[in-house]
Amino acid sequence: MTLVNEGTIAVDVSDIPVANPTFGSTLSLSYRIEPGEKVDVPFEFAPEDDSEQTADARFVLSTGFDFSGVHLRGNACSTASGDLYDQDGDGYSVCGSDCDDTDPDARPGGEEVCNGRDDNCDGTADEGTSCYDDDGDGQTEDDGDCNDSNPDIYLGAFEDMANGVDDDCDGVVDSGATDLDGDGYSGDGGDCSVYDSSVHPAAVELPDGVDNDCDGIIDEGTTIYDDDGDGVTEVEGDCDDTDMSVSPIAMEIADWVDNDCDGMVDEGTVYADDDGDGFSEFGGDCDDANPSMNPGHPEIEGDGIDNNCDGIAL
Repeated sequence: MTLVNEGTIAVDVSDIPVANPTFGSTLSLSYRIEPGEKVDVPFEFAPEDDSEQTADARFVLSTGFDFSGVHLRGNACSTASGDLYDQDGDGYSVCGSDCDDTDPDARPGGEEVCNGRDDNCDGTADEGTSCYDDDGDGQTEDDGDCNDSNPDIYLGAFEDMANGVDDDCDGVVDSGATDLDGDGYSGDGGDCSVYDSSVHPAAVELPDGVDNDCDGIIDEGTTIYDDDGDGVTEVEGDCDDTDMSVSPIAMEIADWVDNDCDGMVDEGTVYADDDGDGFSEFGGDCDDANPSMNPGHPEIEGDGIDNNCDGIAL
């Protein structure tokens, strides 16, 4: 907060009471403000959780005069710029869809890795990695499951000698009679390239123009494939290829997300503080192109503009 003494005598601030204990001022009291002096009053916000907090603060002078009407907000996603709450700088905030705003690697569209955390913020940790049981058969790839997309195939399963599949994950298909390239799959078992051991249903899809995993789709899930169907791939600049509303050709909208992949969130919308004065239009800024106009700015008499956005220009 900024205090300005527009009077002709010095005043002493003796107390700054705040009703909500999660807020507090760190200004040393009593504090004297000389005539014409402007003083920045620091406040601290120490919440116990992410819930929105509000409070009214007052400035009490040594003379007993009490200035009220100062309203404090914290964790206030409903009234503040989303980028102010992006603590880890990954382009997503708790006001949007960031499930861990202390970790820049945890965000919507992030790469899921085997670490016990939900890196892509979809509500599940480690899915699609070697330590997660994707098919629910009780085994992960790290445990020996050679096809974690099929619950009937795992280490120790019953081997069907006529289906062209390595059911028990011992590396041999039907005693080896039909697996021509030795990759664990036969043509009858879904191998779409029976003489190429790098191509089979359990292979990882690579950005190489080949259907590595034999699912009928080429390069899906890689940086050169448009997974969300928005017309732009990751190598072409799509910063979230799981969301078709996010790409370099998308329009930025007020949703706490970097829609146009320019590294800024909600710029040019009512949620963004476009003039850098600490207030967005949604937070009460009446001219977000002029840093001298916002609810926290002192009114300057004679400049003809509404500095404090109260609807009155002096």
